[in-house]
Amino acid sequence: MTGSIDEIIEKLQTRILAYEILFQSLLEEVPAVLKERVVDNARHHFAGLEAGVNSDPERAQKITAARAVVEQLLARKH
Repeated sequence: MTGSIDEIIEKLQTRILAYEILFQSLLEEVPAVLKERVVDNARHHFAGLEAGVNSDPERAQKITAARAVVEQLLARKH
């Protein structure tokens, strides 16, 4: 990506929104049983990541923030 910092940020924000829309669209088509497995798997992966960041508070903060975003995405009603 080339351009000013603001242009790069705008492109990244647009890409993130596109991924979120794609993710939500895919999740809407997944059977309920598979959705539960996805949720359980995501929580399992976050638990593993959180267990390995005891010595890195900055990484722990990012993982906590990422977990909150995932929880919000998964909690949305379709």
